[in-house]
Amino acid sequence: MKTLHHHPLYAASRTARLILAERDLVFMPKLESPWKRHDDFLAMNPAGAVPVLVTEDGIVLSGAMV
Repeated sequence: MKTLHHHPLYAASRTARLILAERDLVFMPKLESPWKRHDDFLAMNPAGAVPVLVTEDGIVLSGAMV
């Protein structure tokens, strides 16, 4: 299952959730606070920005426009 690391107040995160819902893609939302620098999240996205989508294959997509 896809995992979406997001924060509810970030516009890019809202855009990503909207696009995934419009495409009827099932995903597991995971709340991520960008100001709390977790090492596992920074390993996926060194910029520390949300949203980040991780696919079943382990592909990491950062940003809402991707």
